[in-house]
Amino acid sequence: MTTMSAIETDLDDDGGLRSEAYLDALVDRAPSVDSLLNDVRRLQIYKGFIAFAPPDDKCGADELSKSEVEAMLSIDTVNWERLHSDLLLAIHDNRATTKTDAAQKSRSFTDQRFELFTQLAREYPPFISSSSQVRTDMWTSGIDALAGDFTRLFEQRLTKGGCDLSDKIDVVIEGEWSPSGTAHEETIYYLAGYVLRAVNKKGRGNKDASPQVFQLLESNASITRDAAVLAGLPTGRVERAEIESLCYASRSFYEVICTVESVYDQLLSEASVYLFGVFLVNDISHYLSKYDVGLEELLPDSSREEVQLVMSYLTSIYGNVRGKDFARKYNLRHGVGQTETTRATLGTIDYLNRIKKEARIKLEQKPPSDVGSLTAEQIGKMKCDELRKALKERGLRVTGNKAELKNRLLNPAEKDRTTRRQQQKSTEAEPEPELDVDIPEHMMYEDN
Repeated sequence: MTTMSAIETDLDDDGGLRSEAYLDALVDRAPSVDSLLNDVRRLQIYKGFIAFAPPDDKCGADELSKSEVEAMLSIDTVNWERLHSDLLLAIHDNRATTKTDAAQKSRSFTDQRFELFTQLAREYPPFISSSSQVRTDMWTSGIDALAGDFTRLFEQRLTKGGCDLSDKIDVVIEGEWSPSGTAHEETIYYLAGYVLRAVNKKGRGNKDASPQVFQLLESNASITRDAAVLAGLPTGRVERAEIESLCYASRSFYEVICTVESVYDQLLSEASVYLFGVFLVNDISHYLSKYDVGLEELLPDSSREEVQLVMSYLTSIYGNVRGKDFARKYNLRHGVGQTETTRATLGTIDYLNRIKKEARIKLEQKPPSDVGSLTAEQIGKMKCDELRKALKERGLRVTGNKAELKNRLLNPAEKDRTTRRQQQKSTEAEPEPELDVDIPEHMMYEDN
């Protein structure tokens, strides 16, 4: 699956979270040693250790007593605080900043963790160092196991917001979500048709072991244009494309794709890439393929394995498009060079123009706010930021040097006429796209 291969540049060098800031953020988010040890005490593995440990007065020569097992999680007996600090540095030093070095950094972090576990487990307290080899081995293996859980909880709460990606997907799917607007709805519906077209090709493929289940999905999930319009589905973008081969999805299939989109819409972000790694799109698609999002209703009499096969294919196709979209938007924000096909470029320009036009119309329809008047003395004391803010509140241009900004505030009538002439001219022809805008999350899902 193609995901974020277009973001092969180092995120540190490209406007991402820099090394010092990343370390500071880790320290700020790091859970305390005491809270982690309390969490470990609630785990079944530790409860098992306690349950099988004999009381102190009945402990044999080759056993660990209950108080000795309890001492495993005491900071006075085991140097958990040092492990805590060493893990922070290891996570910082082995952060993957590109898809290319992710595997190498992951291996390096795993090796470093095992070295830390070994070091911790072999620093024996006095009541163990003079014991038999059996007691020493029991202590070593127990500390190794608990250190593994300590590290897992530490990393989970530190770098993954306290839960796994699958947990976050659970929250999204079980919660309420709706598209951000008409353009978002039309794009999702367009993509539902795009996925159906891919399903059609899959159903006609000779190499697939189960072409019938894909043919069944296409039959149950596709409707005519007239039926889609009658059902009130957001067909606008499909109709504007004017391509015969585009498909019209039924409401049931559109809702399936909406569920898939809700996860990407809320979890696919630069912050999530830092938290969950550069394989985020792959991971989301993998987890989504195991969810029941209503696909079974479109595949009656199909086995669970067949439904999961189809769901895996759908999430793969959708994730591919979504990954390219994320990479394109990231590159536009950070100025990273990227080769685009003509079709993707035209699609980007078209949606940039449309979203700008909608924003302009909304601004023109917005009634002027009562911002009050400013005296020449007040304007003379204002800084550039204050001048621009005042101009923006009055619907005036905010470009120019300080003298021009002051003059524009002092003589708003003349500049208002200029602004209205420019706005009138801009409604007669589409403006040239400006790529340095804040691009909405639902735009540019064009497949290359």
